[in-house]
Amino acid sequence: MAVKIRLMRVGKKKQPTYRVVVADSRSPRDGRYIEILGQYEPRQEPSIFTIDNDRTLGWLRKGALPTEQVHKLLIGNGVWAEYESGLKGESKITKTARAKAKGAQAAQAARAEAAKAEAAAKAAEEAAAKAAADAEGAADSEDVPAEDAAPAEESE
Repeated sequence: MAVKIRLMRVGKKKQPTYRVVVADSRSPRDGRYIEILGQYEPRQEPSIFTIDNDRTLGWLRKGALPTEQVHKLLIGNGVWAEYESGLKGESKITKTARAKAKGAQAAQAARAEAAKAEAAAKAAEEAAAKAAADAEGAADSEDVPAEDAAPAEESE
């Protein structure tokens, strides 16, 4: 049985509040749960997140996996750091997050490198066009015969 720590929606229409529950991953979002661990009220300013740290740590140590949103809330509350300090290695979620961040940084570096290469190519193209225009201008000036520099004055 895969057990998840997730949010269960409660509250009126368009006024969501959530319970943090431990539930079987196959049960519906607002359906059957094993235990209520806390509450999350996102509409409050600032949002309120209360949770029973000891019970949550117990479920995490038993192998319950938090959903992405609950994971973020646990990080903000400090429960996740406490859980990871008790682990010998990195958790799968932390490894995944680190890999995503590393991939995003690599993609950003590749885009920056491509932009630099494109700018260098454009500058080289402009320099070649300018050199060709200068060469053409020099060739045109040689073809045209030079006339007197000063305009001729008319005498009467």
